[in-house]
Amino acid sequence: MSKIIVVSTENEKKFEEISSIFSNWESLQAKTLGIDVSAEVNGFKRDREVNGILNSDRLNSLKESRIKAISISNAMNNNEDFVVIADETRLEIESLNNWPGAIISNWDEITSGKNYNDTILESLKSKLKKQDRRATFYVTVTVIGKNFELSIEEKITGYISKTKRGTNGFGFDEIFEEEISGKTFAEMSPELKNKLSARRKAFAKVKAIIGVLD
Repeated sequence: MSKIIVVSTENEKKFEEISSIFSNWESLQAKTLGIDVSAEVNGFKRDREVNGILNSDRLNSLKESRIKAISISNAMNNNEDFVVIADETRLEIESLNNWPGAIISNWDEITSGKNYNDTILESLKSKLKKQDRRATFYVTVTVIGKNFELSIEEKITGYISKTKRGTNGFGFDEIFEEEISGKTFAEMSPELKNKLSARRKAFAKVKAIIGVLD
C-alpha cells in the first residue's frame, strides 16, 4: 500500500494539520517536488468568471479540488507510489446569500487588498442578531491513488463572530464560531479543534477509505 501522501496546499499550518492526520505516512507538499498547479487553477477560475459559468459553489469546489489533484498526479506521471490529496474550502453566510462561497480569483480586487476576514466582518457589521450571522464552512477533498479517484465533502455550521478572536489556526478560524462550544476555531485547543473540524473529519474519512482501496 502507498505510504507517501502528496498534498496540494502551500499553507504551512494546513499542511501540518493534514500531516498530523496521516502521522504514520510520509507527507509531502507538491511545491517541495517542484509542482505548481496555480496556472491550471487560476485558469479554471478565470474561465468560470469570464464566461459566466453559473455552476453552484459546491460544484465549483469539487471541480477545483479535482483540477489540483489531477494536475499534480499528471505532473508526477501518475506514479503509483504516491497518493495525491487536494482540498478546496468555501464559506457560506446565509444572510449574505451564501457569500463569499468558493473564493474567486479576483478576491483581492474585490476587497481592495484587505484581509478577507476583515472584509467579511465589515460586510456583516449591520447584522447584529446572531441568527443573521449564521454560516457553514465546507471542505471538499479529492484523492487520486493507484486505480482510484474519490471526492469527499464535510461541513460544520456556526456563526461569524463580531470581532476576530483567538490566535491559533489559519484562514477563517479567527472569525468562525462553532455553534455548540461558542468558541472560534482560533480560540480552541488543538484537541478540541481536531474533534470538531470539518477538515479533520474529511481527511479522517479519506485516510480510512484509501487504506482499503489503495
